[in-house]
Amino acid sequence: MNDPPRAEAERLAATTFNARRERIIREFGEERYKVINRVAHSGNAAGYLPALIRWAVDRLKQTISAQADAYIDAFNAYGLPCDDAAEKNLWSTSIQSAAGSISNVRGDRSVTRNHLGAGAPWHLDIEREMHTAVKEGIARMQMQRATALNARKEAPVGHTITVHGQNPRVNINSVDNSVNVVRQDSQFSELRKAIESSVSDGIKRATILERLAELERAPDKKSGAERYAAFMAVVADHMTVILPFLPLLHDHIAKLFGG
Repeated sequence: MNDPPRAEAERLAATTFNARRERIIREFGEERYKVINRVAHSGNAAGYLPALIRWAVDRLKQTISAQADAYIDAFNAYGLPCDDAAEKNLWSTSIQSAAGSISNVRGDRSVTRNHLGAGAPWHLDIEREMHTAVKEGIARMQMQRATALNARKEAPVGHTITVHGQNPRVNINSVDNSVNVVRQDSQFSELRKAIESSVSDGIKRATILERLAELERAPDKKSGAERYAAFMAVVADHMTVILPFLPLLHDHIAKLFGG
């Protein structure tokens, strides 16, 4: 835990997760009102508890998945494998989130007013879903760990290997003095084109492009970490567009951190 790159990766994971969690809280806050209104219009007062349990489970699963993915993205950015400390932190945060979800549902006015769930172990549904979601998140983190460790094992040894730039030439026991001109901004341009052609919502598209521009202009590691987290938060619903460009983003962040 005293390893500087590990500590920086932990901070980046926390920043990324906090940004994504803010979006989840906002979206599910709006969804909660819809859930309550649907049950109210149905005239079935007994429906409040199961509807709120489903709402709480969905929010909890998204929150756990967001934290696991934040660890994976941050540790990938530093070329580090996710470790036991990250897994323990995911468990700890998830248990707290599950307890909060149970308290949230139990204290809802629709539940207390109609005396729903008294003496029933309905909270076990939320706890079971929490355990499943954490196990799924840890499975993804362990896959990342195996990939990162295998990449280290496969690195050639016994030669001096010099790599220059992107799309590089590899030189064994020699130095390449030629110039390889591949501009990173051209790759950002390709990412912008992909966003413009794939995100149909005009306001959302403009927000994503604005966050991308801010990330590209980040002058140092602190602003880079914050802007990366902000960008990943707004683009969370369009990850299929971003996935091919994750190596570019990770490389950009790594350079800001001196990687």
